[in-house]
Amino acid sequence: MPPSDDTVYDEPAEFDDPEIEAALTALGGMSEAPLSQHVEAFENVYRVLQDRLTQAEN
Repeated sequence: MPPSDDTVYDEPAEFDDPEIEAALTALGGMSEAPLSQHVEAFENVYRVLQDRLTQAEN
């Protein structure tokens, strides 16, 4: 069953990486932003996480 509008979520995880924190924090303000900004924010999170995974593999 999908969550109702009054669902309370746990606090998001905290990371020691300021770039990951900034990218995820930007997602928090997307509810009122135009869809084009949603895409940009998600692409940024994807890029940051991909960068960190690449660094971890090396």
